[in-house]
Amino acid sequence: NTDLMSAKFLDVRAIDVKSRHPKIEQLDFFDMPVEAESYDVIHSSMVVNCVPTAELRGEMIARTATFLRPKGLFFMMLPLRCVT
Repeated sequence: NTDLMSAKFLDVRAIDVKSRHPKIEQLDFFDMPVEAESYDVIHSSMVVNCVPTAELRGEMIARTATFLRPKGLFFMMLPLRCVT
């Protein structure tokens, strides 16, 4: 979904490990250099459930926290089958 990228009042960086959209950067989250406190909001949609192990899922969430500025927000969407 690229709706957020069209909002002129937002500075959006969209990444995907296998991007098929010219505005979405092809990049593995785990290969991103850690830029502490770089983002006000991080949105992760249907991503964590694709990480193969519990340890890596935990690492992903912990790394996400380091990217957030103080009082930053992290929105995570998961498929219903992952939470029931």
